[in-house]
Amino acid sequence: MPIYEYRCKACRRRSSVLVRTFSEEPAPKCDHCGGQDMSKLISRVAIHKSWGDSLPDTTGLGGDDGDPREMAAYLRHMRRELSGAVGPDFDHTIDELEAEAFAEEHGFSSDDSYDDFE
Repeated sequence: MPIYEYRCKACRRRSSVLVRTFSEEPAPKCDHCGGQDMSKLISRVAIHKSWGDSLPDTTGLGGDDGDPREMAAYLRHMRRELSGAVGPDFDHTIDELEAEAFAEEHGFSSDDSYDDFE
C-alpha cells in the first residue's frame, strides 16, 4: 500500500495519504488547513528487509555442506558480514568445526574430545 505525499497550495504544508490499492485514485485533503488544492510530491522510497535478508549468501562458499572446514569458512564469512555482532559461542563453534576437520584429516576417531586439539 503506497503512501503519497502532497503539498497544500494554500498553507504550503506537507500531508501524507495512504492509498489502499493502486487502482484507487486518492482525493488528497490537507491535514492542516483542510484545503483540497494539493500538488503531488516525489517522496523517498523505503524498502524494508527482514533480518534474514541481511545474512550472507551461502552459494559459492564451497560445495560440501557436510564438510566442517567449509562450514567454518562460512561462519567466518557470516561473522564478517554481520560486523562481528555475534555471541561468544560463535567463535567456539568455528574452533570445534576446525578441530573436527583436523581430526578427520589426521585419522583421529570422532570419539576424541575437542579439548585434545586445543
